[in-house]
Amino acid sequence: MKRNIRIKDLPEFERPREKLEKTNINFLTNSELLSILLGSGVKGINVKRLSENILKKFGKHILTATVKDLTEIKGIGKVKAEQIVAALELAKRIINEDKSKIKILNSSDVFNLCKDLINKRKEHLVVLYLDSLNQLIKKETISIGTVNSSIVHPREIFAPAYLYNATAIVIVHNHPDGDFNPSKEDQEITAKLLKVENLSGINIIDHIIISKEGYFSLLENYNQNRKINYFKSGYEQITLSEYYPSFIEKKESTIINRKYKDTSFDFKKIRQTNGIHGMHIYPAVMAYPIADFLIDEYSNEDDIILDPFMGAGTTIVEANIKKRYSFGIDINPLAELITKVKLTPIRTELLNKTLNDILAKIEETEPDIATVKNIHFWFKDDVIIELGKLKKIIWELDNSDIRDFYKIVLSEIIRSTSNCRNGFKLHRYSEKDLIKHNPNVKELFQKKSIGNIGRLDSLKNTISKKHWYKILNNTSEIDDKKIDLIVTSPPYGDSKTTVAYGQFSRFAIEWLELDNVNVDRESLGGKIINQPVYDIYSELLFDVVDNISKQDKKRSNDVFAFFYDLNRCLKEFARVLKKNGFVGIVVGNRTVKEIQIPTDEIIVELCKKDFLHHKTIVREIPNKRMPRKNSPTNIIGKTVNTMLEEFIIILERK
Repeated sequence: MKRNIRIKDLPEFERPREKLEKTNINFLTNSELLSILLGSGVKGINVKRLSENILKKFGKHILTATVKDLTEIKGIGKVKAEQIVAALELAKRIINEDKSKIKILNSSDVFNLCKDLINKRKEHLVVLYLDSLNQLIKKETISIGTVNSSIVHPREIFAPAYLYNATAIVIVHNHPDGDFNPSKEDQEITAKLLKVENLSGINIIDHIIISKEGYFSLLENYNQNRKINYFKSGYEQITLSEYYPSFIEKKESTIINRKYKDTSFDFKKIRQTNGIHGMHIYPAVMAYPIADFLIDEYSNEDDIILDPFMGAGTTIVEANIKKRYSFGIDINPLAELITKVKLTPIRTELLNKTLNDILAKIEETEPDIATVKNIHFWFKDDVIIELGKLKKIIWELDNSDIRDFYKIVLSEIIRSTSNCRNGFKLHRYSEKDLIKHNPNVKELFQKKSIGNIGRLDSLKNTISKKHWYKILNNTSEIDDKKIDLIVTSPPYGDSKTTVAYGQFSRFAIEWLELDNVNVDRESLGGKIINQPVYDIYSELLFDVVDNISKQDKKRSNDVFAFFYDLNRCLKEFARVLKKNGFVGIVVGNRTVKEIQIPTDEIIVELCKKDFLHHKTIVREIPNKRMPRKNSPTNIIGKTVNTMLEEFIIILERK
């Protein structure tokens, strides 16, 4: 039988009271804390054993234990039971008293506290008065009616702060009409209050506008960071004045409701083909810093990211580097191969050895010529022979990962050695330029291989083996509410006026013997809509289509078909995305028949039912593999700008 050891027989560092004296209370176990409260045990049971027996019997339910319950345990008399119950009751009361103090840490806390304003028929101006820890002291309605700077005086807002001994305030008012964007009057009253902030000694943390559609935080939108906390660091309160004046005085940034231009997103000094992203050219790729920004701001480590228009895998690669899981979807088999190669680590020495073997075998290899439509029109005979030799050697490689790596290299060389001018569509060199076009296939292949080996090697220390990526056929393979964040850049329109992905990829698909998909026909807007449409809710879209129709009925049908398909995709976004998950969509506003289509605003309208529009960031496109001008009338010399700006639309699932 185990002998009961007395507390005084234990080493000092194991005795609860001595341990408390010599260490921090956080180092004591629950049974040791209870031992100190009990004071002593009883004959045959030391106080530690007695404490352990109590915790074993009640566990987490000890807070509800009664005197009667406790006295049923051997060694617990009425006095000790009363001491325990009294101590626990005191702790509960203190906890509950602390919980009664509401902490305001961000705009979401404000919105939840002031939701009652949503259904008010008149404008209500409410002020939250906070202490130095951002705990709510008082929520007070200052005025009812029109919130106007000429009517609401600063003293009405600041005077109660002195009465309540508040150190900060959050201003809140509602828009009964449902539009939560700040009006001119809202801007004026905010500016007026900020002018007297320093004199008052009361911090203005934020100004929130609430409506049935959601809410707008001036602090978050002007700081361009939705996750901003109302504490700057430690317990130092944020003030709106730190961000608001600098924003409205910035000439290159103008706010139009929730859409504003931000030159920091132009990335003029950042090469879009840096590192792994330069492995293979691809039309209209998303700038990787945009994917970085969206993933950092709107997701957490181990979240699941979806890019339903994956392209060359920019989002998928960045998600992996940032330790997120990801799904990618693209109808272009070349896009799938590029993405797979980017995320497949291969030892550098193996790739170098294989390259040397390939180059050594070229002269003695019989070519394997692919079935390419009009091959002699698009390729010179000597180029066809050299490409055929490389194809045969690569196809005979045993390691499938290495084989795919060199397929991607070959894909690049196929296009650069063809008779096609640089560009996204298939336009043959003129006869005069064709004479000068004499590419050295072997040298180009060697140079591109060395570059890609270096690119893949640069990723080896950042790629996450734990975080999987999966390439799917379509979103039907994804369960409801599975995705935390969608980051994507869909086609900006049908292939006739924007990027003909199919034309760009055609040579590679044929030479590499990939699935022969009609990429342009299967893309958004590739098929004409012949059935009635009842589920597209965008007055702006119908106005645009109507205006184009007055000039060209066929082109208006093309435009509508594109948005019809895009609308179906947006509905799938809503299905697979978790509640309060985010979507970041990068689009450009193309021009058809000299009419610019506001694609970004149409998307916001189409998503109104399922999403809250957080904001739209406007950026200049410094360099994009797509036309900056086109000819809408087919009159020689007459062109219009196509897309000089991109729009980063950020939506939140309701």
